[in-house]
Amino acid sequence: MPKYRLELVRLSDGEPSVINEETISVTGDRSPEGEENLGIEMMAEFKKALNYGAFSDEIPDTECDLTSSPPRKIDFSQWWNVRNTENLWLEITNTLADVRFLLSQARAYKALEPTEPPSSRKDEQLKYYAHFGKMYHLNLAVSSLVKIQDLVVRLLFENFGGTLVVVDQTDDDWEKKLTMKDVKKGLKREFEAGKLSSDEYQYIIDALDEPSQSSHQKTVVDYRNRLVHRIRPSVDHGELYTEIEDRIGKPILDSAGNEKGRQFAIMARPSEAEFQFAELYAALLDYLKHVIRMLTKLRGMPRFA
Repeated sequence: MPKYRLELVRLSDGEPSVINEETISVTGDRSPEGEENLGIEMMAEFKKALNYGAFSDEIPDTECDLTSSPPRKIDFSQWWNVRNTENLWLEITNTLADVRFLLSQARAYKALEPTEPPSSRKDEQLKYYAHFGKMYHLNLAVSSLVKIQDLVVRLLFENFGGTLVVVDQTDDDWEKKLTMKDVKKGLKREFEAGKLSSDEYQYIIDALDEPSQSSHQKTVVDYRNRLVHRIRPSVDHGELYTEIEDRIGKPILDSAGNEKGRQFAIMARPSEAEFQFAELYAALLDYLKHVIRMLTKLRGMPRFA
């Protein structure tokens, strides 16, 4: 049973000091190639862990506390409105923390990727390991970032007593029917019924429209939709992604303009990626900034505090 030992040593002007150490026994023997891969991956994780903090500082964050509320008495008729609003803010806060963590991790993995074409097996292995780690965290961040708006829809639904959208809550899939479009319609009904002042109504609508002010909204939403519902879009390395053949083709027309056949291209493995990480990452940071503005505005209203 082979054993592996890992030590974390801090080097300074004085004597080196061991910060932590671990010895692990594993079943089965690794091949020399497997042990080389293990070393590459462990060193990559070591560098990523040390660099992660610097990248986390560049991720937008809220300047206000989204979860703390002053002690107050709650009329029982408002119990679910208040308690569910508080719990939704906690869920939004946790999801926002996930997004910031995942983006930082993705950026730290990106920093590990070789900037030149791999010239050795070690460089090639590092390229693949860093890329897949980067994309795993980035894609989770995209899904969680877009989910925040779904949580905001639920926040408004609960805060307004579960009446903004007419749904059958005994249906297991009722939450799918809560959409931003229908919540805005519900808010307009509240305003027209005199239950919301003009200023309150406009303030909430302006807050909800904040993410659309990002110049990168379309990029983020399109990427997320393709990620969730279609073939994953390629990032950085087109050759690592799936290319689906076009079964429709292009029409071949005769001199009279009538279709006499169709032309199909035989696709090679793509060499160009549809997205570059740096551009996608910058788009996500900008979109996140606007999402945070939406949350901050809503939290600033007494009814949501």
